[in-house]
Amino acid sequence: MLKRTQVLKYFANLTQCLVGMEACASAHHWARELGALGNEAKLIPHQHVKPYMRGNKNDYNDARAIAEAAGADIEWELELGTPSVNNDAELFEKMLPTLERVSGDNPVTIITPQTVAEDFSEYANRVPGLFLFLGNGPPDVDPTTLAGNHSPFFDMHEPNLETGVRIFSNLVVDYLGKN
Repeated sequence: MLKRTQVLKYFANLTQCLVGMEACASAHHWARELGALGNEAKLIPHQHVKPYMRGNKNDYNDARAIAEAAGADIEWELELGTPSVNNDAELFEKMLPTLERVSGDNPVTIITPQTVAEDFSEYANRVPGLFLFLGNGPPDVDPTTLAGNHSPFFDMHEPNLETGVRIFSNLVVDYLGKN
């Protein structure tokens, strides 16, 4: 498995190639860096990768889906590294009343673990953590129809930002009050 500090050195020693990546903030950075080495970076929106997903979400299945979405036939080995993001169950139960109280009419929904925010997943393996998604659309719109936050079509519904600030500040105050 490559560490971030090894990526450019690795690609500098390869023949120029097409590199498929799921579009996200860091993928744009890597696309520029890999392009500077003469490679072609293909950023693929999540909604175009998702149809290729098979099995549970993990690094192996993510990589296979991204490669297939980019049009590659692949044979590869992967040393599993970064875990999926999992909320600490005890901390979640402790803070759920705060989430429900502050979110008001907006329901708190539990979703399956995802391989997002790899820095956070490493951190959350060392200390209890909560990873929250803040909805980006108005309440009357199906969230599955909205563009993700790494899409050029992303449009944040401004009232949700206020809700996010209230949620995070209340989580901090309530957590400190309980400890």
